[in-house]
Amino acid sequence: GKGDSTDTEPYALEREYEDIAAVVASVERPVTLAAHSSGAICALGAALGGVSLTGLVLYEPPWPVRGSNPGVARLDEVDEHIRRGDRDGALELALGVLVGYTAEAVAELRRTPNWHVRTALVHTWPREVRALERLPRAVDVLTAIAVPTLLLRGELTSPALSDATAAIAATIPSATAVELPGQGHAALALAPHLVADAIRSWSA
Repeated sequence: GKGDSTDTEPYALEREYEDIAAVVASVERPVTLAAHSSGAICALGAALGGVSLTGLVLYEPPWPVRGSNPGVARLDEVDEHIRRGDRDGALELALGVLVGYTAEAVAELRRTPNWHVRTALVHTWPREVRALERLPRAVDVLTAIAVPTLLLRGELTSPALSDATAAIAATIPSATAVELPGQGHAALALAPHLVADAIRSWSA
């Protein structure tokens, strides 16, 4: 679980899709769903499952179009940091080996006001990454998504995330792709104004 939500075992991305469906159903007006990283994968899963949406805004969904993430081999190390209570170390390691952050990029993210929120949630990273590894490599299934979709990626993001975002943008029929200059995977934290401007321009 995240925040005040509880967990269900065993973990599965499908439970995340169901949670999104429940939240969208509770909103009594049209919904454009915005999501980042693994959350963007869950948004895609919910959309494929028939959740009623008017649009999608997705920031760098980590679909494994290049194959397995090399950082998966070090997930046990991330788990070990968490078991020892070293959430800070777990997040630093995960950002480096899974997302491709440099030490400088990690230091920049560490200075943001919500670093403590990220460390509080780092225990969800290993299970989510392992679940993402089970996705098909091809994105053909996403041709079924009919709603307008904005795909955002940072200019400086990792090749794997860049390729995944580009592949998804090329597959969803009504997709628009926008690259944010000077940004990586953490633009929502480091340059939220750029993200907001891109969304406003797309939705105008």
